[in-house]
Amino acid sequence: MGTCNAGAKKVGVHGQLPGGGLYVFFKRLVELILSPVTFVFVFDGPERPNFKRGHEVRHKKVWWTNLAIELIQHFGQVVHQVSLFTVDFLSLFFSHYLFAKAPGEAEAELARLNTEGYIDAVITSDGDTYVFGANCVLRTIYQKAKNHPDEYILYRSQTRQPYTRGGLILFALLTGGDYDTGLHRCGPGSAIALAKCGFGDQLIDAFEHLNGPDFDRFLIQWCCNIRAELHSNSRGHLERCQPKLAMDIPDTFPERRTLELYINPVTSWRIFGKVYFYRWSIL
Repeated sequence: MGTCNAGAKKVGVHGQLPGGGLYVFFKRLVELILSPVTFVFVFDGPERPNFKRGHEVRHKKVWWTNLAIELIQHFGQVVHQVSLFTVDFLSLFFSHYLFAKAPGEAEAELARLNTEGYIDAVITSDGDTYVFGANCVLRTIYQKAKNHPDEYILYRSQTRQPYTRGGLILFALLTGGDYDTGLHRCGPGSAIALAKCGFGDQLIDAFEHLNGPDFDRFLIQWCCNIRAELHSNSRGHLERCQPKLAMDIPDTFPERRTLELYINPVTSWRIFGKVYFYRWSIL
């Protein structure tokens, strides 16, 4: 809906199209219904992080949520709502559209649904979907650049090598993302080079297999290894040695909270141990 709200603003005019973002969303639903595909719409839930992109997150339901859900129902007649405390099933029949409410961030829920095989792809403009581990992402194309109305840019996890999920998480930690500002002197080139060195994969492996004290000891040595690589460029991925960047890496890098948000975000699996979309097989 953020993209729809932005698209509703008239160029060079103070105002919006009649109906605002909901009008754009309605037009989008009309386009999608022509495709022989079942679409799943996922909204953010109550367990989103308190801060995102440097701003406090408001956990109140935005004004257009119920209206957007109503539009989806009119097109598909199915509501499948998953929240932190309740699971509500209404009209579980074959449908062109499904609605779901994630416990936390919608991008994390969609990425997990994709990796578990519940959905074939994620349509989004949010790059965090890659960091959360999605295997197949469809990015929208500006209307003027499209050769066909239903044209998208396809990204698959198999084609993003050597950028593993660990590498993508390290890139976000170094350059900054939704949950952290990153390191002051670290640009995309340096972050990609360090990701190619495997530091991101090492970090994820340690996070998943080491307990608190052991992980803290690992982080100290891990940061030392990154500083050493920035000083020496022993693996040859950096354009040049970067001793100043090495000095900017604190012993507390990365913050445990930020790492947790990327590696283990709040999803249905984390809250319930599984997803409750058990009737999706009929689709």
